[in-house]
Amino acid sequence: MKNYLYEGMFLLDNREAKKGFEASRDRVAGIITKNGGTPRVVRKWDERKLTYEIKKQKRATYMLAYFDAPQDAVTKIEREAQLTEVFLRCLIMRAESVPEKVMQEPLSESIAPQVEGLPDAVDVIDPEFEADPALAAIVKES
Repeated sequence: MKNYLYEGMFLLDNREAKKGFEASRDRVAGIITKNGGTPRVVRKWDERKLTYEIKKQKRATYMLAYFDAPQDAVTKIEREAQLTEVFLRCLIMRAESVPEKVMQEPLSESIAPQVEGLPDAVDVIDPEFEADPALAAIVKES
């Protein structure tokens, strides 16, 4: 079966990620390898506040991975990530190439886009959202 290049974004529970970068990287690389893939790059992308809670977590560490795998391996990787408590979410898409910036960035630094002056997504509320009083009351309570 033919292998393709994939890009995966894995959201990890911060409690697990605080154990160290090596452990988090090994966890992501392990799930890829176990299900028939070959990791090329596994990097910490960033640690951010979530827009909404996932599995009672308000923050998550994002791990970016580029890997080669047969098409059927993607379903297996996603399924295992769903069943593993450490992973909050994952998204895998086919990629054309590994961006050069990902390969050159020092491992200790985040490769998340740095945009100054923008608040976290949870702080941005659409002004027209206030038009529905029931939904506005829910937001104000939380």
